[in-house]
Amino acid sequence: MTGRKLILSLLLTVALAACSDSSQKPAGNGAAGGAPQRPPQPVSVVIMKKSEQPITAILPGRAAPFQIADIRPRVTGEIKQIAFKQGSEVKAGDLLYKIEDSTYAAEVAQAKATVSKAEASIPSASPRRRQPSRRRKPAFRAPRRTSPATSGWSTAVRRRSNTKTPA
Repeated sequence: MTGRKLILSLLLTVALAACSDSSQKPAGNGAAGGAPQRPPQPVSVVIMKKSEQPITAILPGRAAPFQIADIRPRVTGEIKQIAFKQGSEVKAGDLLYKIEDSTYAAEVAQAKATVSKAEASIPSASPRRRQPSRRRKPAFRAPRRTSPATSGWSTAVRRRSNTKTPA
């Protein structure tokens, strides 16, 4: 056991000798060719205070709307302007689109021309009114063919009733 103690003490002595810096000379000889001394390292001090901090977690994700509605015009045509912003709230009666109206103005003018043509043809197409005869009507009567004047008048009346005048 004494041998072990001896070996252990030798190892400790060698380890302590290896830790010392033998290349440094005493402080009095630093200017006479020794290694220059290092400047002192700056040290900062932080004073800790106890306070409550909220725990915050920032996570990646996507937001999805809970309600989606498609907004489309009821009529076809070239859209001049979209009067709402995507994602904004709209109410009933709000202006949504402005549509090119030249096509519709032409259709209205054509409908008015058709109506005036039908109205102009009514007086010339009306059948001649006959006085009712005093003859007795037979029990059986064969179907009557219509004359061209009668059919023209009924066609003109039918056209007039089918054509709607735009407001």
